[in-house]
Amino acid sequence: MIIRGPEQPDQSAIENLFTALFTAGNQHVLPPYLLNQQNPSQLTHALYTSTQSKKDLHRFGFTRGQAVVYGFLSSWEDTLGSPQLSLAVHPSFRNRGFAHTMCSQLHDLARIRGARSVRALISKENHYAIALCRSFGYKLTPTTDTHLHGSLGLQSTRDGHSRWVA
Repeated sequence: MIIRGPEQPDQSAIENLFTALFTAGNQHVLPPYLLNQQNPSQLTHALYTSTQSKKDLHRFGFTRGQAVVYGFLSSWEDTLGSPQLSLAVHPSFRNRGFAHTMCSQLHDLARIRGARSVRALISKENHYAIALCRSFGYKLTPTTDTHLHGSLGLQSTRDGHSRWVA
């Protein structure tokens, strides 16, 4: 899987991913400014053109030309060094390790950009997301009857040899 930001030639693949996520009822992983779009085509257009979208970090995982996972970190300006992480995997590609790979990449990118921690809001019914967060060491606490708050402190990106690694 190749993970990178969205590029114009990816528009069709990203629309297909968003269509599959909408059909599966996974709209909740999208940032609020994208949720008001009426269809995947409009949503993808907003992803490329929204001022807020340019402040946030959007990543897509591609395999064989198909977008299979979407990951998002909210902007640092709004979250005081602790961006919120969201991700969703295409229903046909779940349980293959794509979420773990994307989550690891987003943690690395957050570290490189100076985040001290990351947060996640997880449905108590999403056992896969809970297991994923636990595998990374997230501290999970109940926030409502239906959701958990996840928090993970990020270690420095410096290794013992005083060089930066990602």
